[in-house]
Amino acid sequence: MAWLYLILAGLLEIGWAVLLKRTNGFTRPGPSVATLVLYIASIWLLSLALRCLPTSTGYAVWVGIGAVGTALIGLLFLGEPATALRLVFDRADRSRGGGPAGGGGSLTAGRFCLIAPIPAPR
Repeated sequence: MAWLYLILAGLLEIGWAVLLKRTNGFTRPGPSVATLVLYIASIWLLSLALRCLPTSTGYAVWVGIGAVGTALIGLLFLGEPATALRLVFDRADRSRGGGPAGGGGSLTAGRFCLIAPIPAPR
């Protein structure tokens, strides 16, 4: 059952990660509430899975499902570029704890972005 909880937690992580940009810095109520609900549910399921699984295994799998799933959603459905440069820099940036979630920069659409405002999606 722990593995089922972990897989569901990872899938919910994909959901909140994809929705996070739609919150526009948590200024849009609908996407903001949905993001927070998915985040809390994901963490709760992860905590249930960690009752039986080692923390290192559970967390690594959860992050892996979320990272790979979010990247695939972005590439396949959100029109994000799949250039070699972006993939290399994005991976390197995340390994240092950077990227939007970590407060650092991320190479996106051919430019380096340091906590710059991004227009709300239309």
